[in-house]
Amino acid sequence: LMDAIPVVIELGLSIDVWQEELPMPINEEIKLAIEQIDWKNDIYVLADVIKTLGEIDDLNEVVSNPINLLSKENEGAIKDVILNLADLSLFTKMIPAVVEYALELEEVKELVGDATVDLSNIVWEEELVKVSEIFSVFHTLSHDITSLLFVDESNAGEVIDGVNLDALNDLVLQVFELSLMEELFEPIMNIAVAQIEDEEIREMLNFDFDN
Repeated sequence: LMDAIPVVIELGLSIDVWQEELPMPINEEIKLAIEQIDWKNDIYVLADVIKTLGEIDDLNEVVSNPINLLSKENEGAIKDVILNLADLSLFTKMIPAVVEYALELEEVKELVGDATVDLSNIVWEEELVKVSEIFSVFHTLSHDITSLLFVDESNAGEVIDGVNLDALNDLVLQVFELSLMEELFEPIMNIAVAQIEDEEIREMLNFDFDN
């Protein structure tokens, strides 16, 4: 059965009608990534993910309001899911191929400019361990994490006063230690600057990342 999975997928991807339903065309890089997926391993990993998701506090409420995933009660389960992604070849093989495809889209090129992204050297197991640690630090930012996502004029002062500045410093430092951030920082900054309407401010923030 396991040996049949890649054969069935390859057959499905060769059918024009099915290709038209896919969110993106299947180029050579994506085909190669699919060929490298360890389906036997991934089925067991996905079983662990499903088991872990079943441990989430009040799963029905989370489905209707995903913001509840950030609750303290769900921290352990979400960390486990993040770590499981490191063992999921479907994730680690496809992400670089999908990012490379996205960067070739004209609308993306207009936003990121000449920025290049190379995810091929990222050790995903190590990277996702760091992400899980960042998730833990995130939970120490405030006694009510969800309040940080709903700041307005009426509660801004109270929310800011409740932020743990030491945790915020640790969070920023750990984020910038990610290899992923090193690769994505330039395109992220280019996208952010492109959203600024004031041309003078855009020019001031037009960093030269090569120097």
